[in-house]
Parts: sequence; C-alpha cells; structure tokens
Amino acid sequence: MLSFPSHTQKKVQVHFTPFHPPPPTPDFDNDGYLDKNDLVNTLKCLCGPEQLQVYEMQLVSDKILEEADLDGDHRLSYVEFEHVISRAPDFVNTFRIRI
Repeated sequence: MLSFPSHTQKKVQVHFTPFHPPPPTPDFDNDGYLDKNDLVNTLKCLCGPEQLQVYEMQLVSDKILEEADLDGDHRLSYVEFEHVISRAPDFVNTFRIRI
C-alpha cells in the first residue's frame, strides 16, 4: 500500500496512485510495448493504408524506434513513449509525416 504525508496535494496523490491506469497508447497486441508492428498499424490508422507504401511505413517505424528506443530492445515502453511525447508538447497540433 502506498501512503502519502497528510500535507501532500491530492493532485500528486492521484498521479502516483498505483491503480491509476496510464493513458491509452496504440498498443495493438496489448503486450505493454509499442513495437514495429504497432507503429506500422498506427501509421495505417493515421494515414490510411493507401497513403504510404509498405516500405515507407517500415522506414518511419524504424526512424521512430531509432529516436525513441532508449534501451535498445526494439520496442517502446510506456516510459519511452511518454519521454518522446514530452519532448514535443505540441505534438498533437503539429504532427506531420514527410517522406
């Protein structure tokens, strides 16, 4: 059981409560990680299957993993995903794919 001092703000307590689920991520196989297949599926959802060629989706997925995979296991943990998104706070508003 996790306990906090009585003076700890409620906002902090909720953030660190172990039963508070993280926000959803595009983990299509529900293994707790984003691997290359999850990234390709995300690209298909974002762009439509006809917008990018298979090799382009593979290339984008490789580049994402190259940039964001901090421990070199060829997949992104929630912490790695959160880290890369936090580096771009306006990600949702400015996300573009250029090939």
